[in-house]
Amino acid sequence: VLRPAFGWLNVPNEGALAGASVYVNGRLIGNAPLKSENLPSGIYDVRIVKDMYLTHNAKVEIRDNKITEHSPELVADFAHVTLTTAEGCDIYVNDEFKGRTRWSGDLATGTYIFEARKAGYNTASITQNVALSEETLTYTIPTPSPIMGTINVNSTPIMSQVFVDGKLVGETPMIHDLTIGKHTISVRMEG
Repeated sequence: VLRPAFGWLNVPNEGALAGASVYVNGRLIGNAPLKSENLPSGIYDVRIVKDMYLTHNAKVEIRDNKITEHSPELVADFAHVTLTTAEGCDIYVNDEFKGRTRWSGDLATGTYIFEARKAGYNTASITQNVALSEETLTYTIPTPSPIMGTINVNSTPIMSQVFVDGKLVGETPMIHDLTIGKHTISVRMEG
């Protein structure tokens, strides 16, 4: 009578294990929930990997004709982060767009570059090391500084009023600094 010289590894779909990648002796065999194909009886190196969690490594013994249940508790490796910047500025985390003015989300531990970007402005950034924390980490990204250009306005007759984007800024002849980009310039005089 032949008896099985193999067993199975079972990784359930519980809590943080859901969707985790399961490796046996360095080979990916699937994602949790998982019941492996037949594994010859013996001791195996099992590695479970999931974004935002520390990698779990263990030695697991597979026994003849038995299902070996392996359900470790994965250890979180992330922090909840809130980023704020000036109104209307786009927020980028390591060059990935996250939102405008305010963003909240989870980030794995590590070093990040937080940027505030706005058309016509120099990008403002800070570099932060995000560590495991049960509390929300809050960072304020500096306000981007405007990139300036200059307009030189002359008119005939002189002493005409100059409006930039609907606001009175002076009279001709004049030189005026503006942020780069498109602007509406009007020159007016009574009569």
